[in-house]
Amino acid sequence: MKKFGSLEVWRVFGSCVGLHTGCAVRRNNTPVSGVDLMEMEGEPQRKRSRTSPSMKSFIPAAEKLKHNITVKGDLIFGLYPTLLSLQARKREFYNLYVKASKLQDESGLTTGVFGEILKLADEQGLKAQPVSSAQLRRLIKEEVHQGVAMDASPLAPVEVSRISASEMEVSTDRCPLWVLLDRIQDPMNFGAVLRSSYYFGVEKIFTVKDESCRLSPVVSKASSGALEVLDIYSLTSPEEFVTTLKKNGWTIAGTSADATCRNSCALHEASALLSQKHVLLIVGNEGKGVQPSISSLCDVNVFVGSAPGVLPTMGSLNVSVATGILLHELCRGRA
Repeated sequence: MKKFGSLEVWRVFGSCVGLHTGCAVRRNNTPVSGVDLMEMEGEPQRKRSRTSPSMKSFIPAAEKLKHNITVKGDLIFGLYPTLLSLQARKREFYNLYVKASKLQDESGLTTGVFGEILKLADEQGLKAQPVSSAQLRRLIKEEVHQGVAMDASPLAPVEVSRISASEMEVSTDRCPLWVLLDRIQDPMNFGAVLRSSYYFGVEKIFTVKDESCRLSPVVSKASSGALEVLDIYSLTSPEEFVTTLKKNGWTIAGTSADATCRNSCALHEASALLSQKHVLLIVGNEGKGVQPSISSLCDVNVFVGSAPGVLPTMGSLNVSVATGILLHELCRGRA
C-alpha cells in the first residue's frame, strides 16, 4: 500500500485499486489511471511501440535511468538554448540529459529541433542520458525544461580588448548598432533584451563588469538561446569605452523614462536622427536607469512616450519591453 497525501492505494499485479469508499482512485475529484499513478510516484510512462533494431540503443529501460546526477558546470535547459549552444561551440560539454519518454518516440529522434540536438551531440561525442521528468524538474528547479538539459561550462563575457581598433572606427560602408546594458540585474530582463537584440541585428552587446547579471542558464532560456550566439563583452570602465567611441565619431544614445532628461528626444524623432550613424544605445538599470557618469556622455537620451493620462505609478515600461520597442524603431529607420 502507498500513500499520496490522504490517498491510500493498493497496487495489485500492476493495477491500482482505491480503498476509500470502494471507488476508483481519484485525484482532484478526477479518476486516476494506472499510468497517471505511476507519474505520481515519479515513474516515467513507458509506451509500447514497435521500434527498429537501429533505434533500440536510444530507448532506455527503467533500470538504466540515471539516478545520481552531479552537475559539473552550468545546466542549460530548453530546446533552443541547447541547440544553439551545440551549434556555437563556445562551451565545453559534459553531459546531455533527456526526458526518457522523448527517447522512446522514434519519430522524434531524427527530426525537428530534438533530432538536430541528438545529431550535434553525437558529432561531439555526447551521449544522451535518459532521466525522468521528476529528475529534470529537480535539476532545473521547476523551470520549463522542454525535456532537455545539458551540463556545460559557464559562459563569460569577452574582454573588450578583443575588439579591434578598426571595428571601433567610423566607416562609410556600414552603420552598426551596438547596445550597452548598464547594470541590468534581472536574468529574465537580460535574456529578453538579448533575444530582441539578436532579432533586430545588433552586432555587439556590452555589460558592466561585476555589476550585471551573469550569463546564466536562465538568461539563455529567456533569450531563447540568443545568449549562445551573440558576442557579449565586459567593460571595466564603461565611461572610458563610451568616451573612446565618441572620439571616433560614434553617436551615443542613452535612454530615459520621459522628456525631463537632458538632451531628451522622442523615439520617432530619434529614429530619423540616428538612421545613418554608428550608434551605441545604452539601456539602464531596472530601478535606477543609466548611471549619471554615463548619461552625461550621451549625445541624445531617447524615451518612449506613453498615452495621455497614464498613472504616475505606471509611467515607465519594463526595460526589456522598452528596449524591444527602441530597437524595432531604430533598426527600421536604418533599413
